[in-house]
Amino acid sequence: MLTHPDDHPRSTAVGPATGVRPARPARALTVLAVADTEARVRLSAAMLGAVPGEGHTVGLAVLNGPHAPAPARLRAALRSTPQADRHVPVLTRSRLRSLVRKRRPDAVLLNCSADRVAELAPLLETGTGGRRPALVSALAPLSSEVTEAELRARARTDLLVVHSHRELAACADLAARTGVHVGTALATLPYLPRTRRSFPLVPRQAVVPAPNRIVFAAQAGVPAARADRERVLTALSELARARPDLEVVVALDDAEAGEEGVPEAHPYPRLWRALVENGRAGADDLVFRSGVPASRLARPRGFVTVSSPTVLEAVAREVPVVLLSDFGVGEDLRNTAFEGSGALGTLADVRAARFRAPSPYWAVRTYFHPGTDDDWAERFDALIDRARGGQLGPVGAVEGGGRAHGARTWARNLRTALTACGRLRAALHRAPGA
Repeated sequence: MLTHPDDHPRSTAVGPATGVRPARPARALTVLAVADTEARVRLSAAMLGAVPGEGHTVGLAVLNGPHAPAPARLRAALRSTPQADRHVPVLTRSRLRSLVRKRRPDAVLLNCSADRVAELAPLLETGTGGRRPALVSALAPLSSEVTEAELRARARTDLLVVHSHRELAACADLAARTGVHVGTALATLPYLPRTRRSFPLVPRQAVVPAPNRIVFAAQAGVPAARADRERVLTALSELARARPDLEVVVALDDAEAGEEGVPEAHPYPRLWRALVENGRAGADDLVFRSGVPASRLARPRGFVTVSSPTVLEAVAREVPVVLLSDFGVGEDLRNTAFEGSGALGTLADVRAARFRAPSPYWAVRTYFHPGTDDDWAERFDALIDRARGGQLGPVGAVEGGGRAHGARTWARNLRTALTACGRLRAALHRAPGA
């Protein structure tokens, strides 16, 4: 759970802000990261690997809930990270609190949804022997527009890590308008390939990789309508038929693959079988893959999605992309960050295999800024000083508590219970002799 470096040696982690070690002498820290979704698990593992200095004792846990990744997806998400071969427990809130009280980490990375952060922060500040750990949260890549409610929730932590100038400006603007302030730091997404974590300010042709593969990264609920999902599959099928030299892969997430307790209402595999049975597509047109994040598939010739965060890794690897705008651009589709990128396209572009690289100017503002702009390592280091000195006060208050907050908590606990029941039923169904 929390592992000492002597048990799992790792190379010295350098601060992602500047690529150099902090000026102060290195000190060993104990850091625990908590995540509640697959995307945040990957972010947490990468952030643990990027903590400045060396010799740290680090651990990763998943918070029990309806969106916790299934075991296969968890293993796939952690592949090629320092956490790959370590036990990652799934904890309830009470077990997480007990762990923090027992191990007394210097910092806890609360990489969870805003509601979960608001719940957990007060629990983790008590019963820790007179001092509390530094509480840090981070915005997940391609998050929806930051709202006042989210900012208030994350104000219960000591530091909010964002990964783009766009997010940094949004938080500053919201704080100025609402009076809700939280310490904010900028960090480069730590799991992007180091060769392309920033973009030059002049366009350059994307590198065409060798594999003749097109990858579509599917997402639960995006798009939501059955007809829209069928349009996606039909366009991919038409591309495969027009270009027999290409392998067209549909990379499924947990819900699409039926590995979550709350599955997708219209999963792509089921829709595909119906299209084939009705003669609207060929059975061999598409290849479906599950259990492996889309970004971990062999480097493709083109990458298609509506708004999957894995597209950022494709961009960093110089893979041409298309962000589908046929279903609109909005918060419900989680694709507003791509406005002005030059990477939005249509299913017609997919059929014609027209992929593109995003604008360098957009990229610098959105996740691909120069590493010299980052300041999270310095701010994190200063925060640890305050935590070890017992100088951290109570976590900030969050408005909107009381009955409404209790109702949301009750509903979340019910969803968690239903998810557990769904997974148990699926496991019993797969058991021999069932």
